[in-house]
Amino acid sequence: MHTVLLFECIGCKLCMPPCPVDCIEMVPTPDEFMPKTDEQLAHRKQLTKRRYQNRQQRLSRLEQQRKARLAAKREALRRKHS
Repeated sequence: MHTVLLFECIGCKLCMPPCPVDCIEMVPTPDEFMPKTDEQLAHRKQLTKRRYQNRQQRLSRLEQQRKARLAAKREALRRKHS
């Protein structure tokens, strides 16, 4: 089961379309989760951007690993049939 982390949510709704069971509902949050100063808001934005960049790096690394595995399989098949 997955969950949306309130303290990391910025209300962008990007989590809603990929939800496989359509169970995410946007509701008002208590003020305790909202940034209270411009500094806190800037920090939250920085964390969000870092999380996005880390995800992009991870996806890129996984794609490179997938390509390497496929290339190794192709090479093994080529050697087998040579």
